[in-house]
Amino acid sequence: MLSVVFVLAAALTLLPAVLAKLGPRVDRFALGSARTRAPHASPRSAAWAERLWRRPLPYGLAALALLVALALPVFSLKTAMPSIKVVPSGDSSRKGYDAAQRAFGAGATGPCRSSRRGRGGAGRSGGAA
Repeated sequence: MLSVVFVLAAALTLLPAVLAKLGPRVDRFALGSARTRAPHASPRSAAWAERLWRRPLPYGLAALALLVALALPVFSLKTAMPSIKVVPSGDSSRKGYDAAQRAFGAGATGPCRSSRRGRGGAGRSGGAA
């Protein structure tokens, strides 16, 4: 979380300061087509831009529908940690897991939890791998 704060602070302060210091020199390494001062580099792009400006709502809704359709598979993602079921049954790690579970009972192969008394007498628990 702390790294996110530092990156955000750098993006909001350092980057604008560097860009302001560089000024117009930022465009020194721009592509040649980006340097042209012509209003429209090609008649096709000009026609496309005019079409979009005349009716922005239908094109915007079509783009939104396309993005929603492309994002639908996100809802079926399974992001949980994989279990032992993904390991083949003949693998040595799977055999060890099954042996530990038979010897110590169900749940023995789960995460280890420990607890201790705090300074104020209240119990504190923490997970240990």
